[in-house]
Amino acid sequence: MRQQARKGNQIVVWKRKENEEWINRFINCRIGEELAMGEINSDGLLDIVISGDWYEGAADVIRGRWEKHGYACWTPDAVVKLADMNKDGELDVVAAEMHQSPRKRVMIYLNMGEAVKWECQVIANTGSHNICVADIGNTGYLNIVGANWSGEYQPIEMWMQLPPKR
Repeated sequence: MRQQARKGNQIVVWKRKENEEWINRFINCRIGEELAMGEINSDGLLDIVISGDWYEGAADVIRGRWEKHGYACWTPDAVVKLADMNKDGELDVVAAEMHQSPRKRVMIYLNMGEAVKWECQVIANTGSHNICVADIGNTGYLNIVGANWSGEYQPIEMWMQLPPKR
């Protein structure tokens, strides 16, 4: 869990104990919005992805060390999702800077192997307040759908991934 804006400088991890009591721990992070969880470095543990950083999952989520790794730089007001965008078996990061960002980029960070090397593709400069990654039209390729929420006109946009030319 993560709050927004100035309060968005901590990640809260919750775990349910055997007696059904919930305990938590706080992980300091860059100010911003949104987070995603997924297994991005092939170690079998869930990792946390926020802004341009990812936190390596700990076996003991409450007492263990969540090691921070930087991989990108964008405005803190960005939405982030995880999906295998290029079908190489690794989860990639899909991010969109929101309407208040000066650049308003929609980006895909391709995971080029165990979250050690990343390749950025900027696919739009219109930004988005929220995004969804899905195979629209059952083509076998993931697409990105999103919209901003401020201003006179907020179109719903779709960025389609086309099959490679043969």
